[in-house]
Amino acid sequence: MSLECIIGRSGSGKTTWMIEQIIARTNAYPDENIFIIAPDQMTYQIEHALLVHPKVKGLLNVQVYSMNRLAWRVCRETGGLAQTYLSSNGLNMLIRKLLMTRASDLSVFSKSALKKGFISQLHDTFREFKQYEVTPEVIQAVKENQLPLSIDLKDKITDIDKIYQHYLAATADKYLETEDYLSLLVEAIPQFKEFDNASFFIDGFFEFSPQEYSVLEQLLIAGKKMTMSFTMNPDDTTNSVSDLDLFQLPKETYRKMNEIARVHSIERDADIYLENNFQKEQLKVIEANFEIQSEKHHVDDEQLHVTTANNRRAEVEGIAREIRRLIVHHNYRYKDIAVFIRNEASYTTFLPAVFKMHELPFFIDEAKKMANHPLIELLRGSLEAITKNFNYDAMFQIARTELFVPPKVMPKVGRQRIDELENYVLARNYYGKKWFDQDEWIYRRSQFSGEEAIQTTLELEKQEQINTTRKWLTVPLQTLNKQLKQAKNVREQAAALFYYMEELQVSEHLNRWRTEAQTNGTVEQMQMHEQAYKASIQLLDEIVEVMGDEKLTIAQLRDVLDSGFEEMEFTGLPPTIDQITVANIQTSRVLNVKAAFVLGFNDGVYPTRGSDKGVFKEDDRQKLVDSGLPIQLSARQQLAQEDFYAYRALTSATEQLYISFPIADEEGRSLLASPYLRRLQQMFTTPIHQQTYLSDMTELPEFEQFPYIGHPKATLNYLIAQMQQLKIGGHIAPIWQEVYNWFTIKENEYYSIAKQALTSLSYENVAQPLAAKTAKDLFNNDITASVSRMEKFFGCHFSHFASHGLKLREREVYRLESVDIGQIFHSAMEDISQRLKENGIEWGSLTADDISQLAKDAIAVLRPVYHYEILLSSNKMGYISHKLQAIIEKAAQALNEQARNSKFSPSNFEVGFGKEEVIPALTLPLKEGTISLQGRIDRIDVADYQGQNYLRIIDYKSSDRAVDFTEVYHGIALQMLTYLDIAVTNAAKLVNAPAEAAGMMYFHMHNPFIEYKQELKQEDIEKDMLKEFKMDGWVLDNKAIVEMMDTTLEPGKTSTTIPVNYVKSGDFGSRSKVLSEQEFNVLRGFVRKQYQQGGNLILQGDVAINPYQLDSKTPCQFCDYRSICQFDVANDKNSYRVIESDKQADVLKKMGEELEQNDK
Repeated sequence: MSLECIIGRSGSGKTTWMIEQIIARTNAYPDENIFIIAPDQMTYQIEHALLVHPKVKGLLNVQVYSMNRLAWRVCRETGGLAQTYLSSNGLNMLIRKLLMTRASDLSVFSKSALKKGFISQLHDTFREFKQYEVTPEVIQAVKENQLPLSIDLKDKITDIDKIYQHYLAATADKYLETEDYLSLLVEAIPQFKEFDNASFFIDGFFEFSPQEYSVLEQLLIAGKKMTMSFTMNPDDTTNSVSDLDLFQLPKETYRKMNEIARVHSIERDADIYLENNFQKEQLKVIEANFEIQSEKHHVDDEQLHVTTANNRRAEVEGIAREIRRLIVHHNYRYKDIAVFIRNEASYTTFLPAVFKMHELPFFIDEAKKMANHPLIELLRGSLEAITKNFNYDAMFQIARTELFVPPKVMPKVGRQRIDELENYVLARNYYGKKWFDQDEWIYRRSQFSGEEAIQTTLELEKQEQINTTRKWLTVPLQTLNKQLKQAKNVREQAAALFYYMEELQVSEHLNRWRTEAQTNGTVEQMQMHEQAYKASIQLLDEIVEVMGDEKLTIAQLRDVLDSGFEEMEFTGLPPTIDQITVANIQTSRVLNVKAAFVLGFNDGVYPTRGSDKGVFKEDDRQKLVDSGLPIQLSARQQLAQEDFYAYRALTSATEQLYISFPIADEEGRSLLASPYLRRLQQMFTTPIHQQTYLSDMTELPEFEQFPYIGHPKATLNYLIAQMQQLKIGGHIAPIWQEVYNWFTIKENEYYSIAKQALTSLSYENVAQPLAAKTAKDLFNNDITASVSRMEKFFGCHFSHFASHGLKLREREVYRLESVDIGQIFHSAMEDISQRLKENGIEWGSLTADDISQLAKDAIAVLRPVYHYEILLSSNKMGYISHKLQAIIEKAAQALNEQARNSKFSPSNFEVGFGKEEVIPALTLPLKEGTISLQGRIDRIDVADYQGQNYLRIIDYKSSDRAVDFTEVYHGIALQMLTYLDIAVTNAAKLVNAPAEAAGMMYFHMHNPFIEYKQELKQEDIEKDMLKEFKMDGWVLDNKAIVEMMDTTLEPGKTSTTIPVNYVKSGDFGSRSKVLSEQEFNVLRGFVRKQYQQGGNLILQGDVAINPYQLDSKTPCQFCDYRSICQFDVANDKNSYRVIESDKQADVLKKMGEELEQNDK
């Protein structure tokens, strides 16, 4: 038995020396068993290094293990695995089981015991206890220690001690976890014959847990020789260990191993000091002077490269370019390069995409969570759906996994069917028992079709598809729900989940995905599907093992399984040998690195700030260590180790070291460089030259832009940006013209890609007119249109094309929109008016109680029929219904008061015009067809004056509106004049006699809030309230007609009903909105001309992206098609049609002149 220590600083070749010695021993002692023990992340690299070594012909007697893998192998062969092994997932479920019954016994953790994340933290603490051989007796000793601990910390220790004791009792003599293997290994080593006279090589470790020291102690006793490597100063093996020592961890390990050898009288071979440094000159200086700087050094060649970047993406793009330069121009292999990232979360979202664009093969050495795999989503989501009453989120979480789609259905078709089902459910807010209706779900394209409407063939086909797709989900879910409820224990519940997977043919789906991944060459994806299935089955096995005979509710089963799902991770080896390794310097071990890239070299990362994650906070941990609890490093010790991690990062390469850091994060907040950078700068006589990686290199000198020309795909992106600068009048470096010429060579393999990308430079975002035939096929020569459709056209031609040509529409969602409020008001007023008509009651004769009951009845009728019963769907909607009823009641009161003071009486409500309506459509001739207007008029009032009928139009609005002639002139407000024109034109059908236009007004339905500074009489309040409902619009400039509209109007007064005021002489005041009969006729004629002009443009194929802008108002504000048209004022070809507001009289004059010109 002997112990040999190999001591050397970073870069001295300790691993290489060991490999040479191992090969020498295999040749000298072919019958000797040689065991190499290294960290998990390093075993594969050592095996590969041995296998490719030129002197190696065979290594049958050499075995490479991690500590845990060695324990598993030894225990398997010595009979130490009689107990059941539980993975971290199974142990998490066991802990949750304990907490479910004992959380109430805890003081500090009683409320957080079952919260997400706490169980994992608690399990990590228990693992740490086992690694450091912390027993309940040790914890008790700490509690009894005289050192002062806060009451909160004592309570926390007491809680953890309680759970830990229950945990140990639950696992004793029954279950094994990874940490238990090491304890079993310690006992099994003396019985394992292969260790007799074996040689052990220990490499890559900096520290060991007490458990691991026990293993090493037994190996040292059993074997022939143990050789260990230590990263430390060769001339500093006897000095005392300090917390501030750079090599504190390996020195402490060296001291403990010597103590073990002394206690067991094990021979100590002479230490071997490796003082050579195989790094290049400047890197040697960094390694030798990292902890103690003696003097400044001069170097002829630079191997240290420091770069700043304006953001992290620019940093990653920069190092990708530099890696390609090393590969192409300096003959590096991908395997010679390592990228070290300590704050992985800040980079791994876009680093893969950047590396793939540069065609750099890479392997990210970190475990990936399994939670987002479709199979895990299926199991979690299914239990969530059952326990959350089959709500939308849970149901489509599992539907999106595509595991419900029958294997015989093409994936693309299956996705489309799920989309259609989602749209249907979103519009109707179906959940709970509705999913399992025995009756077919009814599909109608319009929610206003009515149950009595006959469905079209297309609607019936769509209905069948939706119901079939629904059954894909509901049939297996219903079976699972039934089996889970009938299950007598967890064992039967786990079986139900397994049969659920079988019913869905999960294994068949996963096999297909594996085959696709294999075909696409994505080996990692192929491994993931296989691992996800095995992990899911193992999890079900483990929950049966842990609590198979217990009875859990489905919600409890979900929570227990969730605690296991949280810990599930993918593992995998690098898919190829020659690739870049992306790793965390703190947790990974990477061998034979020629060029190292250290990303994110910022303050707060090197050194990192302390973290308060875990059961014990940093302050607690320090106090517990001081009280004698042998756990992992305290905050003070961890901070001291930051120097060591920085040292490893900066000394990891033998030839080239690249350090980079961003100066700002994604939100633009400034970031500082690591303080270690200052230490590096102080090592050399000449300043370290710093380069810059930029997202936009336009302002750089031409020679500094050369490095941005690299891989064609990435370079093409930069070229596009440069050409865009040139397009807007900027200057670009001449080199980019050469790059452009290279891409335009037809023989170039990137020619087609470049050609397509370069078209963006000439792209103007202009919608070209449709061919006349196409326009006619889309819109029909005889156009049937609503007023709002034509207003949309005049607002923006492309928006009309998208909505009525392409027939695009946003998917319907179960919510109450502003347009719905208006629809409810219209329907309520129609209901009230119909009731009055049926009972022969006139407006103006209603009492307050009558109005209140009418409003209540109107809402009661609407609630069960409007928008899939949305007004009955929740308490919130019940409250909204109440508020809507109040508005309807207030509006009805105002209408009733207005009617009392008016000789105009409502004659018609909700008057439809168009095909199969009360009055025909307004049909106008076009150049090659016709345009027919259809719609519905809210209310038509009539009055008789001297034997002549006069009509006025009232339109109910949920927002304040006015009739602006500028908007009428430009076609964006045609509604009121169209309604008036149609009513007057068809007066004979409406009131049985011809009629003239008396006015058009908007009635604003709202519940006004009036603030008073003093108390008023109820009569005055009612007058003020009536003023708030004053209608806005235009009326005939006939005083007799006006006074019939408001019988209270007197000289010097302002009407509270219509937009008219009298001066003292009795003439119309300046605030009066009055028009002559001729002006009404001009407006009516001009609106007809607008429809004809619009219809002709539609049939001519005008689909221009031309939204208007009137003051601050544009149709883009509420347009559903903004993402399609991509309208952008930054584009030269995109601009608003600016409409200037003119005086009403000037606009009327212009309309009249244009009509006269048109008649000529």
